[in-house]
Amino acid sequence: MKKSYLVACLLMILDISVRTLAQTNPGTANLKHQWTFDDGTANDNVGGMNGTLMSGATQ
Repeated sequence: MKKSYLVACLLMILDISVRTLAQTNPGTANLKHQWTFDDGTANDNVGGMNGTLMSGATQ
């Protein structure tokens, strides 16, 4: 009885640990800047810190 209870507790702790450490998508709520370069520019889609592509740089 004690052995099966101990195994069940350890499995539950392992399950919680794995779920806690799993990667999650942080979303965009905390982003300060986002440069995608998808449109061929260095425009910041979130924070307004636009850049300039130089020396013939492209996406």
